[in-house]
Amino acid sequence: MEDKIDQLDIQNYKEEIQLCGIRLAKEKANNFIEQHRKFIFEKTHFNKVVNLGKIDGVDLRLILLKQDFQEQDFPEKWPKDLVDDIQKSSFQIVTQKYVLTLDNYSSLEFLTKFLPSEVPIPTGYEIVGHIAHFNLTQEQLPYKKIIGETILHKNKCIKTVVNKLEKLHNVYRTPELEVIAGENNLETIHKEGKFIFHLNFEKVYWCSRLQVERDRVLSFLKPKQTVLDLFCGVGPFSIRAAKMGCYVICNDLNPHSYDYLLINRMKNRVEDKLLCFNNDARKVVDKILNPISVKNYPKNFQHFDHVYMNLPVNNIEFCDVFLGLLRKSDPEIWKTDNLPIIHATGFIKQNSEEDCITEIELRIKKTLPNFRKEQILQFQVIKNVNPHLQMFCISFPLSIEDANSDPSKTYQYIQPEREDESLPLNNE
Repeated sequence: MEDKIDQLDIQNYKEEIQLCGIRLAKEKANNFIEQHRKFIFEKTHFNKVVNLGKIDGVDLRLILLKQDFQEQDFPEKWPKDLVDDIQKSSFQIVTQKYVLTLDNYSSLEFLTKFLPSEVPIPTGYEIVGHIAHFNLTQEQLPYKKIIGETILHKNKCIKTVVNKLEKLHNVYRTPELEVIAGENNLETIHKEGKFIFHLNFEKVYWCSRLQVERDRVLSFLKPKQTVLDLFCGVGPFSIRAAKMGCYVICNDLNPHSYDYLLINRMKNRVEDKLLCFNNDARKVVDKILNPISVKNYPKNFQHFDHVYMNLPVNNIEFCDVFLGLLRKSDPEIWKTDNLPIIHATGFIKQNSEEDCITEIELRIKKTLPNFRKEQILQFQVIKNVNPHLQMFCISFPLSIEDANSDPSKTYQYIQPEREDESLPLNNE
């Protein structure tokens, strides 16, 4: 079966079928279709009604029936109401051959036709610019060629189809990808609403499915507030926040993400709203909190009202950098009434919301000892990763008690490949 599928010329696929049709006068066609719609052959880009033209002065139509209706089975194996109508009206049964192509099938129909019944049809995939991104299972991998070629043919905006080979495991959370159909080009431009993002899908982390979550967190923000986006990638959250009128301190450890961030800052015309870093996230926080180094940055970027952390693996553990915020910062800038709200994503086992929050509270207390679950402003399940694991986002204010505690001395900085920063342009 696999060998036959591998040899299948999907782009030029043709299939000859034999169909029975009911020949009748044009004026009777609509009524016949209405009465017997469930028996009529339906395919995308295929005319179920054939115009036969005038024969002996009568304008005729041929209405095609489903493939399981065969002329030799009439009338014994045909539905009684259909048989009665044909015989009563003296309609003629006509059998003809027709050709179907891939254009006549949906992706789901075509893959269901050729993949073994025990192999689940891959219905979910992510679109990033011109790239379709699959996470194929072991059962689906032998059929990756037909899957990729089918998606490529059925979606004219897609030029490249890729499959992720392994889970995200490196420090930059970038995927190892295999091109299974189309162009070997992972450099793309992705649109999210009215915003555009340049990226190389293999070199940076991107997840289109997090757009709804970005929408939700953005609803917390108000114009002229300052946001600290610590794992910003190529800037989807930062740039949208800037377009709302916020100032954004954004950072990513991945130098490729940083390079695209600067491009996207320019392309979306928010050069004056983004202070960009390519560094370890904890070091960026400490640079902004340090009373001396913070003076290197424009006034609007010397304080932050919100912290957004979209690094699900260890966001909660990262909160240690905010312990003792008031003790290591400039008292002229930071006070007990302007502490930030933290929005942190993470993974947790699927459970009731109450049990999840209780577990998260214990995890946060390891870095912010005075945290209490009563502080939580919102707990949101973003998506189910698998039957046992879910991704969440939690929003809460940094407590005065934790901000006044002794700063943590347990964390160390990660040494970046490059250590770079770009001040906002044309900032007052």
